[in-house]
Amino acid sequence: MNYQQREPKNEEKSIFKTIWNHPLYRLYLIICFMPLSMIYVIAYRNKLFGPTRIFGIEVEPVGQSKYEGLIPERKTQVVSASVKSEANLTRKTQQKRKTKPTRKMPTYQDKLAELRAMPGMGSVATQLEDLVDFLEVQKRRERAGFKVRGISLHTIFKGPPGTGKTTVARIYGEVLGILGILKSGHVVEVSRPELIGRYVGETSEKTSEVIDDALDGVLFIDEAYSLTRSGSDGDFGPEAVDCLIKRMEDERDRLVVIIAGYAKDIDKFLQTNEGMKSRFSRELVFEPYDAEALVEIFRYIASEAEYTLHPDVIPRLAPIFDRERRQTGFGNARFARTYFEKVVQNHAKRIAKLVKVKDLDLEQILVEDLG
Repeated sequence: MNYQQREPKNEEKSIFKTIWNHPLYRLYLIICFMPLSMIYVIAYRNKLFGPTRIFGIEVEPVGQSKYEGLIPERKTQVVSASVKSEANLTRKTQQKRKTKPTRKMPTYQDKLAELRAMPGMGSVATQLEDLVDFLEVQKRRERAGFKVRGISLHTIFKGPPGTGKTTVARIYGEVLGILGILKSGHVVEVSRPELIGRYVGETSEKTSEVIDDALDGVLFIDEAYSLTRSGSDGDFGPEAVDCLIKRMEDERDRLVVIIAGYAKDIDKFLQTNEGMKSRFSRELVFEPYDAEALVEIFRYIASEAEYTLHPDVIPRLAPIFDRERRQTGFGNARFARTYFEKVVQNHAKRIAKLVKVKDLDLEQILVEDLG
């Protein structure tokens, strides 16, 4: 059977041309081929720059996805070399990050050494080291299976202001945390205003909230005797003390309380409440600094602030501190810091008047700066 090819009629050509030129048909073709075009473009872009995201979905580079092969082989080989180079650099960077030395966690020995390095803290450091040695041995006995009696760690800090009681409390808490005796070891520092309320019932609420914040750490009450020193008949200080005693007993495994202040005032405070006195079995004594210790503290503060002292300055400091420490209400290390700030002000005034200023001028404190 012979079939002759039929030539399309003019009418059919006219219909095809009409459809082809119709705008809706062009739009239909664009919609149909747009996804394929986007896939091709994204695949080529990924090969050069790595994965991208479209409509919130990550599209993998060519060679890792189902669209592999859409890019001609010759181009793929050229681009893949740069991708391998980039991957190698990434791996090297990751290896450097992995091999970066991790920060060493401090030990309780580190913390005690930090305390001992502070000027004027030798005696306190020795007392704290004795206590920590005892606690460490008790922990070892417990791990070895020996019976360990309950240990009361509530402590009294006796000493005048400015002798480093707050600093020692912070280190004490950190040591207890490192030893695992406290989970956190953080320190919450409060005084009378944070504990005493203005009406009946408010004091217990405020005191309980403060204690809740201090759980698994240390509650440091500065000038604790002020809780019962108001002299007013309507004072709520005893309410705070009663609440504190109860919570100290209830939370004895999660809370360490430190009360601090002058030795005589602390002793009077403990005599007013036998329940409070029986809760504290340990104390650290902070002696007032002598002139020599205050000079060392001044030098330490200056060094931390990147100042140097002229050799003639050192002999002049001791008489100044010796005179001031005899005054009532002397602040010990606080005075040394306040005095250093005054000296720095005098130094700045002197330097501002100089025509030519050298680096040595900027860092060195002279006798005339002492005032």
